[in-house]
Amino acid sequence: MPKAYFLPTNEPGKRAWLNNFAGKMPTYAAIVGVTPAEVTQLTADNLFFNYVCDAHSQHTKTTRDWTAYKHQAAHGDNLSDIPVTPTPGTPPPTVPPNILAAPAPWPCASRTIPTAPTPSRRIWASSARK
Repeated sequence: MPKAYFLPTNEPGKRAWLNNFAGKMPTYAAIVGVTPAEVTQLTADNLFFNYVCDAHSQHTKTTRDWTAYKHQAAHGDNLSDIPVTPTPGTPPPTVPPNILAAPAPWPCASRTIPTAPTPSRRIWASSARK
């Protein structure tokens, strides 16, 4: 029987999974051997990743709006208001890159494999090993 992986493969799915994972990890951290520092880093990773995804989404929408406005200016018959570029807000502190992938899985998954610096980096690595 083929192995079914529980981690999503698309970015929206990974984002939802990371939100859920980061939200529940503080409850189970001691049970699965995750340190308070790792929980703090996981929370920071999640906050930063959500900020980046939201800013990207806003930027993508603004790009579409400006493209439509440009086409209307060049070839259309009616111009509406100039698109407003939203400000993404104050960014959270930057975290180390590679939030969703890492060289090693969780320590509780296999005690013989060295752990990566943060929980989110470790868990994604285990899904990459197919």
